[in-house]
Amino acid sequence: MSATLRQVVYRLVSEGVLAPVYRRLSAQLAHARREGRSPALIDTVRAVHVPPAWPDATAFVALIPGWVPPGSHRRP
Repeated sequence: MSATLRQVVYRLVSEGVLAPVYRRLSAQLAHARREGRSPALIDTVRAVHVPPAWPDATAFVALIPGWVPPGSHRRP
């Protein structure tokens, strides 16, 4: 079973377990998740931006020729 952080907060607030403290709960759940003490949280609204990454410089440099069209580096 998975739930969004917002769903967890709404449920706990609606049952009177805690006052609306979204930011603090977010930090506590993130910590618990890193320690393996919290279920997986999902967010169906926001996209997660993951910048490109390469295992090493050689893998990065190997991709560079594909970024420049052939012949475009020549001077007129």
